[in-house]
Amino acid sequence: MRNMDCTAKIRPIAPALPIEILLKIFNITTWRTGDVEEPPDRFASNRALANAALVCKSWLAPAREVLYTSIYLANLDLCTSTKHLLRTLSESPAWQPVSMVRAITFDIADYRASDAMTDFTKIIELCGPEDLRTLHIGRFHCQCDLGLHGLRDAMMNAVHLQKFVIAPPSGVMYIPTYEPFATVAQFFQIVQCWPELREIRFGRDMLEPTWDDDEYEESEPSAAAEMKEVSPLKPGVLSHFKSFSDRGNFEARHLLALLQLAPNLSTLTIDPRVIFSRPGIAALEALLQSLTELHLFGSYYGADFDIFAADVGAALASAPVLRYLKTNSICMLPVAFRDALAFPALERLEYELEYDFEEDTTSIDVLTDALRAQPRRIPMLKELALTMDDGPFPGADCFADGSYETLKEACLHRGVRLKEDYDSEIEKTVALLGVPEEDQFKYEPGVYYDTDSSDEY
Repeated sequence: MRNMDCTAKIRPIAPALPIEILLKIFNITTWRTGDVEEPPDRFASNRALANAALVCKSWLAPAREVLYTSIYLANLDLCTSTKHLLRTLSESPAWQPVSMVRAITFDIADYRASDAMTDFTKIIELCGPEDLRTLHIGRFHCQCDLGLHGLRDAMMNAVHLQKFVIAPPSGVMYIPTYEPFATVAQFFQIVQCWPELREIRFGRDMLEPTWDDDEYEESEPSAAAEMKEVSPLKPGVLSHFKSFSDRGNFEARHLLALLQLAPNLSTLTIDPRVIFSRPGIAALEALLQSLTELHLFGSYYGADFDIFAADVGAALASAPVLRYLKTNSICMLPVAFRDALAFPALERLEYELEYDFEEDTTSIDVLTDALRAQPRRIPMLKELALTMDDGPFPGADCFADGSYETLKEACLHRGVRLKEDYDSEIEKTVALLGVPEEDQFKYEPGVYYDTDSSDEY
């Protein structure tokens, strides 16, 4: 037997990477390409992190931290996964996983999953008082016996919450014994418990749009009366709150109440029916004193749009700090651009043409006149995006008499980018989902995204 060469060099052990570097590496795996048949959700950490935690002692703590920082609960056996997580959080005092949780996504794939809802409530009770910052409830559809009262109470103890998103199921027309997440009155009670709150997004019909069980009669009260009716509120308690998106739950008085709580509100997405009334216009004028971004879209337009269109357009045109406006030619008539002092701060306009092509030629002419006028109107405008029925621009051939070409020349002369179509597949994706600019890098080709529910947020 040949003797081993004792003089052979022993390969030195590689030094352990600093925990800060490992955390950055493991965090990269949070967004990833997934299988088309069973795509991983974009809110969840990579399952490979569980294996990475077992590689060596130096990897254990950072891999586990990233794994529990953002938790996603949604699969074919939601009850089992929720129960396992609850047991881990409850029975692991040594390494304290509860203190690691920063974000939880709970996707209610089955409205009959009462056990999952009960365990989810207990998870919120454990993580909420620690440092839970983001709570996302997807495909929310709840039965009366699933303990919503307990869930709302648990959420009120999540004192560090910064972002709350709740969306309805996609493509579901009717669910037995369905009930909203809360009444508007309960909503205001809950949010005042979140002093660090920054953003809320509500899907359609997630709130019951009444303050109490009594039927509310629209009497068009004054703005002062509106503010008094929603008391008691703590003025300014949500000083960090900047972004609110609501699809059909709020009325004008509710917006005024929200503004009282959040005087620094800067980004708003609402159904336009809320503002097409006398109290709605009063609420809009109050909100526009601080709004820098407004999305004003809806799927239904009634007689009130003709009655109050001029007042709404005048309010939007006089907004002192509004930099980004996304709306259409029904919510805001083109005549709003004729005012010499209109839109003093507007930098980006996404304008959907809703009428037939012949009438929209007039809309383009008005925009052209505004861009060519001296002194300049819309003085800060940098980008103009025209769409048709929430889709790409149909092309210049749809408009008569060269009106579109004249608009292009006016934009070129003013240095305004006329955006005729999305620049890439990535831009189409992020525009559809409403992704913040700083997160757009996450939507690389092949990364899974759910377009079915994006319009509900």
